[in-house]
Amino acid sequence: MWHCTLESFFPIYGSNSTSGLSSVSSFFTLLLNKMINFAIFTVCMTQADIIFILDGSSSVKAADFAKQLQFIKSLVRKFGVGPNAVKVGVLQYSTNTVQEFNLNTHSTEVAILAAVDRIKQKKGGTNTAVALSTARISSFTAAKGDRPNVPNIVIVMTDGKSNNMAATAREANRLRNIASVFAIGVGSNVRTAELKAMANDPDSKYVFTVTDFSALSNIETKLATEACAQATTAPPEITTKPTPICMTQADIIFILDGSSSVKAADFAKQLQFIKSLVRKFGVGPNAVKVGVLQYSTNTVQEFNLNTHSTEAAILAAVDRIKQKKGGTNTAVALSTARTSSFTAAKGDRPNVPNIVIVMTDGKSNNMAATAREANRLRNIASVFAIGVGSNVRTAELKAMANDPDSKYVFTVTDFSALSNIETKLATEACAPCKGQTDITIILDGSESVNAPDFAKQLQFIKFLVRKFEVGPNAVQVGVLQCYSYAVQEFNLNTHSTEAAILDAVDRIKQKRGGTNTAYALSTARTSSFTAAKGDRSNVPNIVIVMTDGKSDNRMATVKEAIMLRNIASVYTIGVGSDVNTDELKAIANVPDSKYVFTVTDYSALSSITTQLATDACTLCKDQADITIILDGSESVNAPDFAKQLQFIKSLVRKFEVGPNAAQVGVLQCYSYAVQEFNLNTHSTEAAILAAVDRIKQKRGGTNTAYALSTARTSSFTAAKGDRSNVPNVVIVMTDGKSDNRMATVKEAIMLRNFASVFAIGVGSNVDTVELKAMATDPDSKYVFTVTDFSLLSNITTQIAADACAQTTTKPASKITTTPASTTVTPPFLPCFYRGREKICP
Repeated sequence: MWHCTLESFFPIYGSNSTSGLSSVSSFFTLLLNKMINFAIFTVCMTQADIIFILDGSSSVKAADFAKQLQFIKSLVRKFGVGPNAVKVGVLQYSTNTVQEFNLNTHSTEVAILAAVDRIKQKKGGTNTAVALSTARISSFTAAKGDRPNVPNIVIVMTDGKSNNMAATAREANRLRNIASVFAIGVGSNVRTAELKAMANDPDSKYVFTVTDFSALSNIETKLATEACAQATTAPPEITTKPTPICMTQADIIFILDGSSSVKAADFAKQLQFIKSLVRKFGVGPNAVKVGVLQYSTNTVQEFNLNTHSTEAAILAAVDRIKQKKGGTNTAVALSTARTSSFTAAKGDRPNVPNIVIVMTDGKSNNMAATAREANRLRNIASVFAIGVGSNVRTAELKAMANDPDSKYVFTVTDFSALSNIETKLATEACAPCKGQTDITIILDGSESVNAPDFAKQLQFIKFLVRKFEVGPNAVQVGVLQCYSYAVQEFNLNTHSTEAAILDAVDRIKQKRGGTNTAYALSTARTSSFTAAKGDRSNVPNIVIVMTDGKSDNRMATVKEAIMLRNIASVYTIGVGSDVNTDELKAIANVPDSKYVFTVTDYSALSSITTQLATDACTLCKDQADITIILDGSESVNAPDFAKQLQFIKSLVRKFEVGPNAAQVGVLQCYSYAVQEFNLNTHSTEAAILAAVDRIKQKRGGTNTAYALSTARTSSFTAAKGDRSNVPNVVIVMTDGKSDNRMATVKEAIMLRNFASVFAIGVGSNVDTVELKAMATDPDSKYVFTVTDFSLLSNITTQIAADACAQTTTKPASKITTTPASTTVTPPFLPCFYRGREKICP
């Protein structure tokens, strides 16, 4: 529909004048031409708030300044201007900065073009930093016309170098938190490094260079197209508008409900929801990849992870999806995601997190099959479940999704309400690391690091922070700057939100000076990781050290690193050709392949972000032989037995599994004890998780003594995979009392002579005295109690951290000499009842 007036198309004529129009025919000819020109030359028909920053410095000749104005006008004509479309403001900078007009000053293209024509060159210096700062703190404010849910775009022009490159890079970094920044360099005097420091990544999209001002016309269409593409990216709902919530790597499969119970209008709302979420991710071959499955009676792969590599292409593909209708065969959809979607042929990447987002408005055709397939899928992906409306089965949503339900299960009253959960879901899905960790990052502020490279270190820190779930009960981050001394920029407990940390990183100023790495490592150990600075006693500590050279005192550096590694896992990142690789290895934990990173320059830091975050997120990287004893007795009902298995899987994910890392075996305790699998049966996390899924409950009595004896005499033997120089850990779960307390205690005493024993009691029937008698001392670290099996997830991180701590210490036994009569050979086997049948082994 076209809605226009004579004045809007022909502003030179008054509403009562028809001069220049010889006939009605000529009027419509002009009108048609105007419409055609509008349709052809208007590149962008979306909403965007755009600020042009033009160079008014003395180095720009008057004729060239006029060409900048002409360029702005040509770009404006390529946008659909209006209060509900594109809004434009212009800043001019020289020694100072002046706002020529705001986003809300002019609401029509004609008015903007006329205002641009009135701009006079200011002349003076090239204070680009102040211009960028003005855009951030003034132009993009509500008072000046900025809209909260509309993307912000900045287009900066310059013909040379700024007065202060460091300040320019710093202000650009802050501006990019709320806007997409394009940089245009004109002529041979521009500093390309500065253009790149100002603009968003990648440079191929956001940085433009032309030989002279006359050549600006050559980039008009491309720039308008790229800027418009940013305008289709929906911003986060608070203040960081154009920056996607998720700037990490992830392979995401959406599973949408195409069953007949979903009305056409509601199916369209699912598609809109997917598009809104996609806009919240940084899409690309080396970033987030997206695929979509639709399920009804059958399942169809609408498109794969590797089908589309740009946001625009994904959005267009989503628009083409047609509803299939039919039944609600959720199980097949989950199976398809596991066996087909997440395969290399379909674009799945081996070292990138997999995420599944399932939507449903009802119950699946087969709840048992759905739960079974979801369990398998969770071995390779994090699963989010969204229930829409009053007909959903909440228990099924919980059975599909990961734990805890508070993060992975969403319910809304109707499809219109899906928009209410977009930001939270995107945020939860984006954080690959959701455990508790205290992380101190040591950045290099020495003289050898130039200003743009220091800014790239800060940008790297921000990218890393975005890969963690930040909070007082999640990941805490502190930053130290190393130079001739070391300064704590902020502590672990200074900032409790991601936004606050990112803002604090932007405020960091380079200190310059020497490279006193030893002092920085000492500060981390003696100050950063203290309770007063926010360190948590039961949470793993991680240190990430960046350097572009050699420390001032290698011997002191190595000495401090050794002491620091007693309380933290240390990663080192060497940048450039001047780093001392031997020193990097001496500072970091082993193996070097996991803890030591080297890159050619600071621009390449982004290439290691995901790997470093993933490695840091794994709670325990040391060697350990872990045997988990689960309770398969009659007193544990089927759903609770399944929760034990889920708990085991959650624990396993907290360890780095492998022949040279953590090994895991599982025993099931009932009237006897059965070794479900040994320490050396499975060598990968995926294989262990799959094996846990296959465990069937045995039922019977609670012969804990037999299980402990089996762990000691069988599980921890070389034939079953036990390693002689690796710590042994036992984790015992029970919901009651053992059949023979005396025998249980005796076996526990012997087991503790060569293993650390953790005891977990579930429910109100546990014998607390027996738990303490089984476990290693102190009870505060080795004994856990929860009121029911659903709450096992609450202790996963703490028990994993405590178990991991055993890998660096010898297990302390409670009694060093074993009483002569402690051996139970065979262990006492009491009578028990199966139904009415009495069984006496």
